[in-house]
Amino acid sequence: MIYLRVQLKICEGCGNLWLRIHNEAVNYCGACTRKLGEFPKPRTRSHPGGRRKKIAVASGAELQGGAR
Repeated sequence: MIYLRVQLKICEGCGNLWLRIHNEAVNYCGACTRKLGEFPKPRTRSHPGGRRKKIAVASGAELQGGAR
């Protein structure tokens, strides 16, 4: 005999109750998972905070600018 352990879970997307396999890391029901799959994947930044722009000064020296 095979036993299947399930947990009662509230979907974090729509609030519906659903059953998931015990200790599985899924937080959304099947409908919300499909909806979230339609969104484009987020782009990652190569450097935290972005790159700083160089500002040319009249004297010819360069300063690192960070204000946006």
